[in-house]
Amino acid sequence: MRTKATILIAAGFIFGAAGLAAAGPMAKLAKNISPRQAYAMMQQDPNITVIDVRTPWEFQFVGHIKGAYNIPSNFVATHFTPKGQTYLYNGRPVTARKSRYQWVKNPDFLYYVGKLVQSNLNAKMILYCRSSHRSSRAADALVKAGFTQVYNMTEGFEGGFGKHPYRRMTDGWQHAGLPYQYIDKIGNLDPEYIYPGPMITR
Repeated sequence: MRTKATILIAAGFIFGAAGLAAAGPMAKLAKNISPRQAYAMMQQDPNITVIDVRTPWEFQFVGHIKGAYNIPSNFVATHFTPKGQTYLYNGRPVTARKSRYQWVKNPDFLYYVGKLVQSNLNAKMILYCRSSHRSSRAADALVKAGFTQVYNMTEGFEGGFGKHPYRRMTDGWQHAGLPYQYIDKIGNLDPEYIYPGPMITR
């Protein structure tokens, strides 16, 4: 993987909260930026590393920012958990608030981010996910681990919900008209940017 500074698209630029859309939560420890601010930051500094913390399936089929590295902060469990049932999350019992396939935390997230930036605690990283829920937590976890220049992209890649409850059509990187890509024209992903670790699906 690339040795340049890391952009975890879920992280943010130091513009403060002014002008940021309220689509998704903000990081508490990392800096928060909007998609347009993230894009401007990337244009100004080509050494920034962008990290897509969504699942590999989202990265491939929903689309992603060109040049972003996929290091998932969570995976989706393969077993269905009804509402009210207890399941293990990060090694501790949690009661399911919704009936669905639950999230499974990636225990290797910090390791692979550190490997990507060669343990450089001053590496610039922008993190993003679908709507900033996962990236805000992941960005804060990186700050707690000692990284100093972590930015969370507050609206995420797809943004929040519009009038239709199942379609994200209001904001985010995609709806800001910023460039992104899927797999290439012949159906391939660049192996440099895919997640190199094991898939956790328990």
